[in-house]
Amino acid sequence: MNTFGYLYNNSFVPPDLSQNLLASNNDGVDNQGFRLYIWLDTVTTYVLVVTTFNPNVTGPFSINVTGLASVTFSPMNASASNNDGAGNHQFRVYIWLDTATTYYLVVTTNKPIVTGQFTVIVTGLGSLTLSPMNASGKSQIRFRILL
Repeated sequence: MNTFGYLYNNSFVPPDLSQNLLASNNDGVDNQGFRLYIWLDTVTTYVLVVTTFNPNVTGPFSINVTGLASVTFSPMNASASNNDGAGNHQFRVYIWLDTATTYYLVVTTNKPIVTGQFTVIVTGLGSLTLSPMNASGKSQIRFRILL
């Protein structure tokens, strides 16, 4: 499995992949895995994003960390994704959301350099706050459930 690794300082901002980026690597290990050499501060939170070269490729992988202090990992995964669930190249996602968690909805097109208006419709039992975020000319919606 050909993996890419990206290490971010404090937070990962999906619409601007370079924001807070400290280090990244693709083929640091046998042209298949990534390897990052970086000194980390013990009082800083870091976000490690791991992805694959080809879409829809999943599988087990290991993260090895060495150094003078201990490291705690708190895994986070994509909650849901969809390409054509509503037909006509429109996405539809059905997911139960936790009220104590902030979620990011990242919307993109299936072809590069395609822009335009879109609508997000959210239904559910509780109230929901949608907050648009812009970075580098791209749009992102951040939302949190409030009951």
